[in-house]
Amino acid sequence: TSSPDLYATDLGEDSRKPHEIIVRKNHLGFGFNVRGQIGEGGTLRPINGELYAPMQYVSAVLEGGPAEEGGLRYGDRIVEINGESAEGLKHGNVVELIRRSKSQLRMIVISVTAEEASHLETDSNTARASSANLDQHDKRALPISIPDTRELIGEDDLPYTVYNIYLSNRHIISRRYSEFDGLLSKLKMAFVDFGFPSLPMKWPFKLTEQRIDQRRRGLEDWLERVCSFRVICEHDIMMEFLQQGKYAKSVSPATQGKEKVDMRIVLPTQKVAQIQVELSSTTDTVLQITCDVVKMAQEARECFGLFEVVEESEHYRRLKDNEFPHSVYVSKYPSQTSSPIFLRRWLFSPFKELTFQHDEVAINFFYCQAIEDVESRRIDPGIHTDKLKHFKSSSRKLEYLDLVRKLPNYCAQTFPACKCDARKKGKIILSIRRDNLMLLACDDDGQLEGQEIKFDWESIIKSEPDIEEEAMVFQYLRNGKEKWVRIYSEHYEFMNDCIDRVQQEVRWPVEDPKIPTAPDSPTLPKKASSSSDASSTASASKPKKKPKPKAAKVEEEKGGDDDEGL
Repeated sequence: TSSPDLYATDLGEDSRKPHEIIVRKNHLGFGFNVRGQIGEGGTLRPINGELYAPMQYVSAVLEGGPAEEGGLRYGDRIVEINGESAEGLKHGNVVELIRRSKSQLRMIVISVTAEEASHLETDSNTARASSANLDQHDKRALPISIPDTRELIGEDDLPYTVYNIYLSNRHIISRRYSEFDGLLSKLKMAFVDFGFPSLPMKWPFKLTEQRIDQRRRGLEDWLERVCSFRVICEHDIMMEFLQQGKYAKSVSPATQGKEKVDMRIVLPTQKVAQIQVELSSTTDTVLQITCDVVKMAQEARECFGLFEVVEESEHYRRLKDNEFPHSVYVSKYPSQTSSPIFLRRWLFSPFKELTFQHDEVAINFFYCQAIEDVESRRIDPGIHTDKLKHFKSSSRKLEYLDLVRKLPNYCAQTFPACKCDARKKGKIILSIRRDNLMLLACDDDGQLEGQEIKFDWESIIKSEPDIEEEAMVFQYLRNGKEKWVRIYSEHYEFMNDCIDRVQQEVRWPVEDPKIPTAPDSPTLPKKASSSSDASSTASASKPKKKPKPKAAKVEEEKGGDDDEGL
């Protein structure tokens, strides 16, 4: 990584002004570290002749990494991250803003001279070891984790376990439990008055796989808590522990990304598949290896994908084929669950499942996910609750699937409530299914209001993600007129992926016409109303003038059918 000695001295005038930097993540992450104050606010300070609130600065840049390629320098002060001001923010908040970026990071930074960088770094290291000066609530100052372990063979030919430590999604070193114990002893001598948390207890017997994982979680929690205090994390003792040692990771540029790593994938059965992949493996490669491990037939694999859970909405998102699942795995690895990566059905056409009636692995996965969807109310069983329970209790998988395929929202993808330019007030819920795309009007809390628009796939001309506005935009044709709808959501890319997938499946031949078409009624709760149960449809607004595309309005229309008013 870059250091103050490597800092460029030929700083141009434009670099000394706030300027934009774009960093695109790869399997190494973004390739830089930040450092700065642990509290919020602070006194205004001059940088290049202008006054700014205290800012985090770039403390290291990986040579040849994405940040260096994007033009980021050692010592750059971070003014803005993805449109949000970073002035006066504490370290943990800045790290969180960076971690929210999935594939691209857009920052406004100010570059300074090497002399100014050294002065500011001196200022940032004035903290003392006293507990009174440590922010007791900043537990995420350093994005450090221990997501997995590996077994090595010692000189005595006996196996032992090392714990793989990751920093900013990158494997930096592996350590034995005894080395953690030695680290704690050294830190206690250096910080006499500080109350360190205890390590997981020692175990005199051979550790089972379960106990090894318990110890891994305990060590991860301990390391996060200790490293959250900057003055401890930046001490020579901790730096030596994280950077040097017998098990340190040393990778040449030629083999970078080729090293083997372990991952856990949660299956629809809730069991976990343990796989080993190259660090830089993309989603399609990891999916194929997972399917090999569970012995899934080759022709069934196109019906499944790898997913992550979006924490804010508890909504599944499919990983793109060219993403790096291990980066997601490391950055989102929670201590309390087995893995953040899930193997799930990636299919909108129920009839396709019938071609795998004799594939025990595929049918079992379809069955287990159907049970989860019913029990989580993604699918409303309605009057069939008792019959489904009976089929489940007697493990009658095919009968269970035959019935659940007839229910609303089977094989559908429904997204959380979001804004749409088709509505001036309230929000919409987007539901994507094999037969059509639906916009369901709802209030700001997501309660349905009984209005909906349906778009047949033949009427949709194209769709595309708008990265700048974080929106999914689709164009449709109705009554000879082309119009646009713009949906604003954090899931905009996945929405577009779902539309692409359905349009791909629409071209598949229908191999069994007996599969019933799922009803279009949504499974989400509606507001109580004294009116009839018949849902009203929507009428379209007049085309908007440029630069905004024309949009269809979701508004109540008395009379008419679903094909009118668009």
